[in-house]
Amino acid sequence: MLRILILVAFSFASTSHAESIDTLFGAGVVGVPWGAALENVQTRFPAGYTWPYQPSNFVHETRIESTLFDLGTPAVLVQFVFDKSEKFHTAHIFYTHDSSQDVLYKIAQVLGHDYATNSTKYETTHTWRSRSKLSATLNIGHGGSHWWTILTIYAGKEL
Repeated sequence: MLRILILVAFSFASTSHAESIDTLFGAGVVGVPWGAALENVQTRFPAGYTWPYQPSNFVHETRIESTLFDLGTPAVLVQFVFDKSEKFHTAHIFYTHDSSQDVLYKIAQVLGHDYATNSTKYETTHTWRSRSKLSATLNIGHGGSHWWTILTIYAGKEL
């Protein structure tokens, strides 16, 4: 009985310090608020470039050196994804693949260990959900000689 109480207490203590997705990303990502106009993001990150993505979306991609919520592992690239009305709804944050396990460990420390994991031959996906429409997904994978570690924050297309 004492062991069960200790395990329950440890489980609660290990997740009690985790922040929620809503707390960390409720206002936006990298200082860009959800629903921001494409033109505003292009102005804020003028060294980036923009291209059409799928039939009715746009992406503005820029190099960045941000540790994002003190991960200690800097992100190297951010893609801001916009809907057809050019409103920001998704961020893809890229890390070097050699830091993938460190990134997973640190993100789990920040967001908590309550995440779903799905693995295929080429990719492992870890997903955290919030009570709102926000979700965070960490994809670690490879295709041939190409490896990736991408944290995606999705706010939903109806902002």
